[in-house]
Amino acid sequence: MRISDEHMNEFIRLYEEKFGVKLEYQEAYDKASRLLRFVEIVESEGYKQS
Repeated sequence: MRISDEHMNEFIRLYEEKFGVKLEYQEAYDKASRLLRFVEIVESEGYKQS
């Protein structure tokens, strides 16, 4: 999955706002990718339980 630069910049901004740490692009991309994967897994598990 490709994350747009616009979304990455927003993720970096929000992360800095929340945690006070400005991430480098690659680190932010890694964290955002893992977060998206987590959400995909949680959503798919939720549908199975319904």
